[in-house]
Amino acid sequence: MKRYLAICILSAVLSALIYSSCGPAASTEEEEVSMADFAIVPGERVGLITLDNSTQAAVLTAYGDSARIDSIYLVEGMTAPGVVVFPDNPLKMLEIYWDQEIDPLRPALVRISGAGPANGGSVWNTVDGITIGTSLEEVEQLNGKPFDLYGFDWDYGGLVTDWNEGKQSPYLHLRFQLTGQEEAPSTVLGETVLKSNDPVLRRLKPVVAVIELSFPRSDPMPLMQGRWRSEEDPNFEIEIKDGKIRHYIEGELLLENNIEVDRNCKNTVCSSGEAPALGWCFIEKGAFDVQCMLLLSCDGTRLEYTLVGSTGKVLAFAKAK
Repeated sequence: MKRYLAICILSAVLSALIYSSCGPAASTEEEEVSMADFAIVPGERVGLITLDNSTQAAVLTAYGDSARIDSIYLVEGMTAPGVVVFPDNPLKMLEIYWDQEIDPLRPALVRISGAGPANGGSVWNTVDGITIGTSLEEVEQLNGKPFDLYGFDWDYGGLVTDWNEGKQSPYLHLRFQLTGQEEAPSTVLGETVLKSNDPVLRRLKPVVAVIELSFPRSDPMPLMQGRWRSEEDPNFEIEIKDGKIRHYIEGELLLENNIEVDRNCKNTVCSSGEAPALGWCFIEKGAFDVQCMLLLSCDGTRLEYTLVGSTGKVLAFAKAK
C-alpha cells in the first residue's frame, strides 16, 4: 500500500513538472491580461497611463507590441494621429490623443468604446464600477445626485455635460445610448439638456456606450525654463528661471519679476473683472504691478501666452540658442 501511494505521488509530481515545462505556454492574450491593469481612476490614471507616465513615448513603451500609432477620431469628422492600445481586441481597446499645442505631456483624450453594450462591453472599469453598459440609474446612484446630459441623435448625443457637484470626477466624460424598445420622443432628441432623473428618459433605458477621460494639464513650468526670443521683435527676450521672469532688450536686463503658477487660473487677477480665464496661468508679480498670463502653448521650443484682460494679443517666443 505504501509503495502504491509513493508511486502515485511520484507520478503526480512528474506530471506537474512535465506539464509546466513542456505543456502549452501562456497565450499572448493571457500575458496581456497579466501585464495590463484595467482600472480607471479619473484624472489620475487609466491602466498603465498615469500622471507621471503619460507621454506618447511612455505609453508606447508601457504597452509595447500591444500599442501602435494610428488615426484617432476627434469630433465632427476631424481625425488626428494618436495611439491605439490593444487595437485588435475591442473589449480592451483604448484610443489616446495628445494635443501637442496644449499639453504634450498628458493626453487630451482617452476613449473606451468597447465592443458595444450588447456585445460584452469592455474590461475597463472605473474604481466604483462604471463600464460600458452601466445603466443611467446606476451612474446616477454612484454620482449621489442627478446629473445633466445632452439629448440624443446628434454629434454630442448622450454626453454628460455636468455632474452637478456630485461624486463623479470632472475628468470622466460619459456618453449614453438608448436601448429601450420605445420610440424616443422629440423631447429627448437634439441639442437639448436633459436631467438623468427624467422619467421619460428613464423609460428609454440609457446605458453607457462610450467612456472618455481627460487628465489635468501637466505643469509646463519645466518646459518654460530658459531664454526665449520674441518672434515679433528679435531684440526682445525673456528668461524664466529660479521662480523669476527677466525681460531683456538687446541683451540688457530691463526688468525682473517673480513668477507664480496658477494651474486653474483661479487667482482674482486672472478674472479681468469677468469670468476667470480657462486653462493654465502664471502670474508675474512686480513691485508695482501684478499681471496674469494665460498660457496658450509650450512644447519646449515655442512659447505662446496672452495677457489676461488685454486685447487678446498673442505673445509668441522661440527658444533662444
